[in-house]
Amino acid sequence: MQIKNKWTWGISWLLPLSLFSFIAFNIQKNTALRQQFDTTITSWVRGNMTDLKTTFFKSLTQLGNPLVVVLLSAVIVLFLLKKKEITVSLWFVQNMALGAGLLNKIMKEIFRRPRPDLTHLVVEKSWSFPSGHSMASMMFFGSLIYLSYQTIQNRWLKTSLICLASIMILMIGISRIYLGVHYPSDILGGYLLALTWLCFTVPLFKKRSN
Repeated sequence: MQIKNKWTWGISWLLPLSLFSFIAFNIQKNTALRQQFDTTITSWVRGNMTDLKTTFFKSLTQLGNPLVVVLLSAVIVLFLLKKKEITVSLWFVQNMALGAGLLNKIMKEIFRRPRPDLTHLVVEKSWSFPSGHSMASMMFFGSLIYLSYQTIQNRWLKTSLICLASIMILMIGISRIYLGVHYPSDILGGYLLALTWLCFTVPLFKKRSN
């Protein structure tokens, strides 16, 4: 069972990476499939815009802003260090600094996709693909989901935290579409690239923890 688990984690990153590559290809070629996907999802998310929704999503999207992510990550790392979880804290820092930070910047420069030609409800100046907010939220809350699953014994508490973190990942992504600063394919691409990183680093983390 242990060997099977290691083998599963060892190749688990291939699926999200393959899906990310598929999306990236369709973005580069500007295919009809990509256009239909982005148009359909954007129309659904922005179909009934109200002042209340705008206020809500403007507030929610702040959780994916770089400064907020850094501050939240610092709180988590300090908590882990206080518990003397050195390996876990290093893994978390690695995920946020390299996965959510450096990797996103590199990919944005590679693809250089302009932002949607829509009314932007918040100011953004960087390239569009992949979404930095979706990568940061998947990396941050995804790391917490894995740690919760591995360490929390209370089933109700574990399930509640995992569900809450999953909802936050989804809603932050939706907020970027609603605010007009990202295509849905930007969001999905960011999720998949961050998930690729997480699946790739988990076996390394488990090896160092043993």
